[in-house]
Amino acid sequence: AASGRAVAFAALGLIALAGCGRYVPGTLPTTQAVTADAAWDGEAAVSPDGKTVAFVSERADGRRGLFTRPVKGDAEPKALVTGPGDVSRPSWSRDGHRLLYTRVDPATGQSRAFVIAVAAADGAEPRALGLKGSEARDAVLSPDGESVAYVARGDSAWTLNEARVADL
Repeated sequence: AASGRAVAFAALGLIALAGCGRYVPGTLPTTQAVTADAAWDGEAAVSPDGKTVAFVSERADGRRGLFTRPVKGDAEPKALVTGPGDVSRPSWSRDGHRLLYTRVDPATGQSRAFVIAVAAADGAEPRALGLKGSEARDAVLSPDGESVAYVARGDSAWTLNEARVADL
């Protein structure tokens, strides 16, 4: 029985490795740059309808803000959140009308103090979400839009947390 399991395991291993490491020229998808006018662009999140991309961008002010732009066409990026407090980790709500992101708290000026906020994709005023922990970062919405997962610092340790959106 043990030798049968060893043979089965070896066969599965060979099958798993059969397609690894082979690149055929011309098989990678074509890509298109959608921004090229910033010092740094990254952390992109495509809207649920696939028409808009939200991204973090370091522009003229040297701070990382939250921007959106249509995926197709050559429209200029639209600033949603700029100014003091670098932004990171944008994720779309299921309906595509809001963005969840993490931001350095501009009130404290501490580079590690983050608040979680939601900005309407139309540029309405963002609002902070009350999440447990003295610092919260790396927040993302669940696929169903019902909860938020985030990392928070408590008294002496970092923990992974989840909060229901309805409770916030």
